[in-house]
Amino acid sequence: MQVGSRVLLVGDHNQLRPTYEEEHKVAIARSLGITTSSAEFQQVMRSDFERVFHSQYGRATRATLNTQYRMLPAIGDLVNEIFYDIDLENGYRPSPTYFSQKVPECLSHVVTWIDTSELGKKAYDSGTLSLSNNAEADAIIRLLEEIAEDTEFCAGMSMEMAESQEPPIGVICMYLDQRKLVRKRFAEKIWSEEFRKLVKIETVDSYQGKENNIIIVSLTRAKADQSPGFLATPNRINVAMSRAMERLVIVGSLKMWSGRNARLPLGQVASFIQTKQDTINYCIKPVTPARRVV
Repeated sequence: MQVGSRVLLVGDHNQLRPTYEEEHKVAIARSLGITTSSAEFQQVMRSDFERVFHSQYGRATRATLNTQYRMLPAIGDLVNEIFYDIDLENGYRPSPTYFSQKVPECLSHVVTWIDTSELGKKAYDSGTLSLSNNAEADAIIRLLEEIAEDTEFCAGMSMEMAESQEPPIGVICMYLDQRKLVRKRFAEKIWSEEFRKLVKIETVDSYQGKENNIIIVSLTRAKADQSPGFLATPNRINVAMSRAMERLVIVGSLKMWSGRNARLPLGQVASFIQTKQDTINYCIKPVTPARRVV
């Protein structure tokens, strides 16, 4: 950069920031006399790109690309409403042919929130630092089973994957232990060899810059005291919500992101979907407790 006569920086500081080891963050905070949870520390840890973008020089020279071509408008509108302060426009991108035909009922809406709230304590997560959530893992496997039953739809996905080499279904887990759990449950089920290739299961931190036609997001976190943990961070939520091209399915507790958490990014996502669920593009589907057969 020092020898260049012109330097061009391209990025999006509203998505994941550079990753630092926890010990390094603690050392930086200690040297500055602040805590890692403070607003001052968040300012310190901004990327150089973000600093330049918001500087006086940046405001005079920067340019913003405000047309997105990845997502269907229903997904793009949600992402724009919650995470960006610009009028993001939706450019035209043709959908795969198998989406223009009959799709599985579970994918009939562009954006769906599968709500585990009615499961009560069974919806809560388990673990300490990295969390897992059995109720969400079960809901995801049932969703994948319903998709797998539509052989014509799956054949269309397989044909597209043969050309792109990219699995059309992505499962994004907000915690590492949830990825381990969902992978385990997926491996235990009997699937056709073709369907197994259509699905990949990863963490949100590994998903920046990636995209899939169908994205299933496992929020995982569901606490009785509604403590949000790092899911209060908008950058990480932005990445999870903006990876889907054709369908976005969010699996988690709506109750967790209401009340005291309503103003957090996931609370705003929940409110956005709730206000639009009577339209053709948005839907909330509750997961109800299984009935006992006497």
